Amino acid sequence: METILFQSWGASLAIGLLIYAALSDIKTRRIPNWLTLSLFFLFPVFAIFAEAEIEIFRHLFWGGCLLVLLFPLFMLEKMGGGDVKLIAVTALWCGPLSGIEFLLLTSFIGGALALYYISPVLQFSWEWVKHSLHLPEFSSPSAQASTLPYGVAIAIGGSHAIWAAYMG
Repeated sequence: METILFQSWGASLAIGLLIYAALSDIKTRRIPNWLTLSLFFLFPVFAIFAEAEIEIFRHLFWGGCLLVLLFPLFMLEKMGGGDVKLIAVTALWCGPLSGIEFLLLTSFIGGALALYYISPVLQFSWEWVKHSLHLPEFSSPSAQASTLPYGVAIAIGGSHAIWAAYMG
């Protein structure tokens, strides 16, 4: 019973950190290093005490492979360093089984986010919804047109995959 409770708390904490990363990326276009490091160091503790049998080395290999594969995109300035680190550490949590689902969902959400950023009609629609619902002001696409808060897509894809893997 205690391990099941710990498993749900650990996965919920990871999802909470992903949500914080998304909000930080929306507001400042930065994902803090302390956040990715927290997710990284939380995982082994979670894996040791979780009810589910987790093969830590397979998860480490999966996250490491993504870090190595995405690093050139960071070096070419096609992707932010925070996004690369967040994808790698989220992949660590997902492992190879939920990792494909994480990457696919993140890609689809990221594509939709990119469409929003290039579509004036979608931007107008969002402004109308935001005004109608009295939502707080976040940075708009026009304010930082050259960047995309991909942390939002990573957080949504990662939260879904982590939830499905450990709590679903």
